[in-house]
Amino acid sequence: MHSRIHVLTIPRIYIDILGNIKSALFLSRCIYWTGVLGEPFHKTYKEWEDDTGLSRVEIDTARRECEGLIITSLKKVDGTPILHYSIEWENLQEAIYKQEAEYERA
Repeated sequence: MHSRIHVLTIPRIYIDILGNIKSALFLSRCIYWTGVLGEPFHKTYKEWEDDTGLSRVEIDTARRECEGLIITSLKKVDGTPILHYSIEWENLQEAIYKQEAEYERA
């Protein structure tokens, strides 16, 4: 199977929390990769682009918009600095509860 032939899913609540689809996709994929690779996991910009179709600029924008939900740190892998990602689970849970409360008020 070609690496670009896969389904990308985004829970609707992530779009409402973050305000846009690209950041919601990034969050969703970080959660997915955490389940596959563990925390923290690392990915290059090329790997992100292959996975999501998002450019480096779009990934960096999404990272900023996910601040507080995703923690990033720069660590070396085989001598090359690569961003590592982990989920701030308590903050994500709080954001979900807050958004669910907004739904109930609407």
